[in-house]
Amino acid sequence: MTKATQKNQQTTQEHIKRILEIFKSSGGLIKPHFMLSGISGCLHGDTRIKIKREGIAKSNIWTIKDMYHLFNGIPLTRKTGKARKWDLTKKVTTYSIDEKTNRFSYNDIEGIVQSGIKDTYNIKTTDGDSIQATKEHKFLTDKGFKQLKDLRKGDIVLAKYKGTPFKAPTYKTNIQLQCLNNVGFHPHARKRQVKKRIYTSHYLHRMVIEAKLNNIPLEQFLYELHNEKKAKTLQYLPTDIEIHHIDRNRHNNTINNLRSLSKAAHAKLHMTEDQDYRLNYAKTHARYQTIESISFMDSSMTYDIQMKNPFNNFVANNFVVHNSGKTYVTKAILTELDIRYIEVNSAQLTKEGYAGNSLSKVLTPLNDDPGKPTVVIMDEIDKLFLSNNSNTSNPNEITIGIQNELLKLLESDTTETFGNYGHFITTPIKRVMFIFLGAWNNEPNLTLDKLRKMGVKTELIGRMGLLYHLDPISADDMIDMIDEEPLFVKYKEVFNNVDEKHCKAEVAKYIKKYHGNNAIGARLMHHLLHDYFINRGSIDADKIDRLAFIEKSEQDFKSE
Repeated sequence: MTKATQKNQQTTQEHIKRILEIFKSSGGLIKPHFMLSGISGCLHGDTRIKIKREGIAKSNIWTIKDMYHLFNGIPLTRKTGKARKWDLTKKVTTYSIDEKTNRFSYNDIEGIVQSGIKDTYNIKTTDGDSIQATKEHKFLTDKGFKQLKDLRKGDIVLAKYKGTPFKAPTYKTNIQLQCLNNVGFHPHARKRQVKKRIYTSHYLHRMVIEAKLNNIPLEQFLYELHNEKKAKTLQYLPTDIEIHHIDRNRHNNTINNLRSLSKAAHAKLHMTEDQDYRLNYAKTHARYQTIESISFMDSSMTYDIQMKNPFNNFVANNFVVHNSGKTYVTKAILTELDIRYIEVNSAQLTKEGYAGNSLSKVLTPLNDDPGKPTVVIMDEIDKLFLSNNSNTSNPNEITIGIQNELLKLLESDTTETFGNYGHFITTPIKRVMFIFLGAWNNEPNLTLDKLRKMGVKTELIGRMGLLYHLDPISADDMIDMIDEEPLFVKYKEVFNNVDEKHCKAEVAKYIKKYHGNNAIGARLMHHLLHDYFINRGSIDADKIDRLAFIEKSEQDFKSE
């Protein structure tokens, strides 16, 4: 599904949200599976990424171009003439940031792709950092992720510390925090057992704050901790709250020197005010820097990285950049609507019976609450059909096998998922909706015929929103079937005030218009019904025209 031009000027995000609202309102019974395609943001081949490879203690910096070759099993020739290869059974990790705490940690790289030759732009900051990327690529700012085209001179972006020297610290920050032993029944105390005796301890600065919370002196607070009944009545700091020493002296635990903050607020305070903190903790913390200039550079080969959930970002040239546009939008809407979802990386799927992640394994989480309305995000679906950044019209055996397994899922109310000890479990999927995400080589005007040429089976297209089926049916018969169509009945139950006469007239009009070139049978009616209700009582003529079921000539493709 490409970006829709709707009469009420809905954005793509609003359109997706409407589909998911219908799915939720119907209890998962109305599930218009759809495909979302779009242009991915990408980075210049010379972009530097710091990585760690499993089994190698030292981290190294590589260009994303070289990483693409090595990660995908394409040898690099050394100066000595020998080919360099990576052991592809070992994990490769790089830094991702937790947006809630602004702290970095190593995260698994799941894929590196070549995205084609594109126009690139250079961002330069006042700290001297620079990076070359496409205008669609997202950067983390002080106001969340933004595309490069939406950034301006003076905007604030987040970056990872790169070792810029600071003034010598005037105090020590590596002093160990003070603890008190024998703190009785404190619920957050650290416990250590020696033989049959249990010893407890807790941080002094936290108990100073907690004594203040209970409006009693510290000595009385410590005394009451040894009475189990009284200890249960006392107030305690939540474990996700941190204590900040205002004068930076960790041994000064007077109440006036202590301030309780969230982890994110505590980290931000030290980033902006405490140079010494940045020097000692910069390996795990972010910093802010200001954009000095943005300028067009050239058209170059570009690349992108797929990171493991839940942190869909990585550090490139010290900038924090996002690795997924379509995925980010979809998951944000699902979270907003409180709809359970499972994310599947289609690029890593294998056919049933082969080693690796088959559909029966990746769908195992559906057994946690069988029957609950759930969305399965089939991310990177295009990677099943694209090889070496060029379309292939001859999908291999594994790709065909996975497509056949997906067809079974979309046509069934149950499926077999992998259980304990190699046993399979029958899992209900009647209330499971599939969303297929892919960039498709950044094709700006994706059509049914183009998907077919890329190797997607017509039967699968017919169930993903771009519909295609071989069973012929007359236009009059199809129109007569509308009243008894189960999908129409379900929609009327959800929207009990629908104008049935108007709905049937609109659907009938498009059935007659496209029936001459229709090869999808009754699924044309399904597609039109979904579109009518998703668009609040109208059918998007522009979208229907774009997805017309007419085989195009090579000349038509060239003219586009």
